[in-house]
Amino acid sequence: MKSNTLLVVGNDQNRELLDALFDGGFETIVRPTLEASVWELRHHRFLALLVDCVGTDVDPIEVVLNARDVAPDIPAVVVGGREDAGETAAAQALPRTEVLNSRRAEEIILSLEKVAKTKDKIHDH
Repeated sequence: MKSNTLLVVGNDQNRELLDALFDGGFETIVRPTLEASVWELRHHRFLALLVDCVGTDVDPIEVVLNARDVAPDIPAVVVGGREDAGETAAAQALPRTEVLNSRRAEEIILSLEKVAKTKDKIHDH
């Protein structure tokens, strides 16, 4: 798997976002469930984890914590967080995790690049 591949947890109905990620130089693997995502993480390396909460009932904190059980240093971006301010704050408190309420592709790509640089710094030491 290429080093610019993202694991997207959510549905593949958001073609605009997936197309923008592709145009931004990322490849994507989309998995709709926590279980399918964890399987991918056990078998492949990814640049980052993108949790798309819009249109799904995934719990972003559960996804990130389970992903890090398998791939401890994977950075994460959570998009379209829930209305629950406590849940959003808890997700933001996770290391190497960005939480965005915006669904603008440009902001998502910038956040992915930011967390990916954090991952590179971890591996440089």
